[in-house]
Amino acid sequence: MLNFKDASDFKGRNVNENLVNLKNNMDKLASAKDINVAYHLNAFNKTATGAEVWYWLGDPVGYAIAKKLSAAIAKALGIVDRGPKATTNLYVIAQTKGVTILPEICFIDNKSDMQKYQANKAKLFKAMIDVYASFPQYNFKSTHGGHHGLNMVDPGAVGNGYKEAIVAQEINQAILKQQNSASEVPVTTPNPPVTAKNTKPVTNGKVGDKVLVFDALYADSYGAGRSTAKKGSTGVIKKINTKATKKYLIENWGWAHPNDIQAVATVAKERPRHTVETYWYTKNSDAHKSVIKFCKDNNWSYKEVVGKDGRIKIAVGTFSQNSVNKLNLEKFLQSKKWNYEVRM
Repeated sequence: MLNFKDASDFKGRNVNENLVNLKNNMDKLASAKDINVAYHLNAFNKTATGAEVWYWLGDPVGYAIAKKLSAAIAKALGIVDRGPKATTNLYVIAQTKGVTILPEICFIDNKSDMQKYQANKAKLFKAMIDVYASFPQYNFKSTHGGHHGLNMVDPGAVGNGYKEAIVAQEINQAILKQQNSASEVPVTTPNPPVTAKNTKPVTNGKVGDKVLVFDALYADSYGAGRSTAKKGSTGVIKKINTKATKKYLIENWGWAHPNDIQAVATVAKERPRHTVETYWYTKNSDAHKSVIKFCKDNNWSYKEVVGKDGRIKIAVGTFSQNSVNKLNLEKFLQSKKWNYEVRM
């Protein structure tokens, strides 16, 4: 069902404030069962082209919508289909309650892409509405346009941030206006496959337990987005929602009912590993260089993730939970009063 409401933010004074505001706006409009859409445009080297749609890694619902939407955008504009792109880093995808997809409509710094966008707007908007309407089993609730508010003095990605916000907001408003005229596309829901009864369900699983996926996993803990893609795979319980029917989150693949999984072993015997993630630093700042030097001095592996605004997050590890190395790194960061997170 299409019931989009505008979750845009025009109050944030910088990119970080705007991202938090967008997240809060989206969460007010959509629950964990709903779909959010965040419109953006790419920028790179003035020649890169195409459409792509980002979704949360391991989310079968997000993947299905992203794949169909990316193809529809590319076809409407006559550009390359770069396809669905999985992520665990994009803030509005990682932090919002619902299933969030992030279409990158085309490349705003590519003159040809933008000419095709201007010439095919009507076709583009209809194509996107038709894709959303082809998933009537899901509630599409919130939407916004642009990486930051139109009132910001911030250049954004490759100096195109303000222009991106204008075009993304144009797309957002067109979708909000046209959703009521969407044609209902009939969808045939197949009967669920017949599965042998699980004689060893997990009734008292704990975070860290290793389990076999006996049947299906779900995009959320209430039963939306059923998928058997991981049937027969072995993974780890990452989170438990005791109030839901599908209460076990297996890896980032999806949620499982106790009857959908079987216990294999517990990761406790294998010593859980942890990654220490810093918050975002300005590239080549004292903080950025100090963390890198500390890692190199201790021969620790690390990974730098560069955000759209050019700032860098550093993920260090992995460490066992109470190892001397992990404690030394935390002590170093604490002495500098730099924020960080520990992830398993």
